[in-house]
Amino acid sequence: MLEQIFSISMLINIAALLYFIGFMVRDELILRLLILAGTILYLIYYFYFPEGPLWNAIITSAILGLANVWVLAKIVFERTTLALTEDEKTLYENLDNLNPGQFRKIMKHAKWHHLEETTTICEQDEKADKLFYILRGHVEVSKNGKQFCMDNRNFIGEVAFTLNSTYSATVRALPSACYVEWKNNELEKLMKNNNELSNAIVALFNKDLARKLSLSYQ
Repeated sequence: MLEQIFSISMLINIAALLYFIGFMVRDELILRLLILAGTILYLIYYFYFPEGPLWNAIITSAILGLANVWVLAKIVFERTTLALTEDEKTLYENLDNLNPGQFRKIMKHAKWHHLEETTTICEQDEKADKLFYILRGHVEVSKNGKQFCMDNRNFIGEVAFTLNSTYSATVRALPSACYVEWKNNELEKLMKNNNELSNAIVALFNKDLARKLSLSYQ
């Protein structure tokens, strides 16, 4: 009997240790998993309490545990590419500085366009209010009387977005092109509230600009 009581009492000590370790960890996924493991041990302890199950404590811990499981499921979902469409998966592969959670955040504010005819997406010297990413197809760029074509997998308007200025060229997306657009003010708000996301997006812009400069010298 004493051995049984002692073994049961150890559960609460192990559970408390798991909580302690969890609160010392910065990764939220690991924290939630440790807290869940600790909660399960608390539930076992309360159920096998020597003087009978502590139902109030069991119910309270179970409710808190379910809330933790709900948030844990959301974290796991955000860290995977589950439920992304094929276009979204392709876009995610190109925006490789973003983790799945960051990608989902910006995609909540994105608008997809699948074109059947030539469409002007921005005009030179107009105030930039949108950012674009060409996923498929080609675009025609006109700047100071000069014209050239640009292939897909490029940002359009990233310099204007960064400098909060006007578009430097007129860009027309050709038929069959597929692109995504974001409103600048919404994206700026996301970046302002999340430094890691902001750094990842700036890194994407730098990579895109470096690629364009490299191509311009070829």
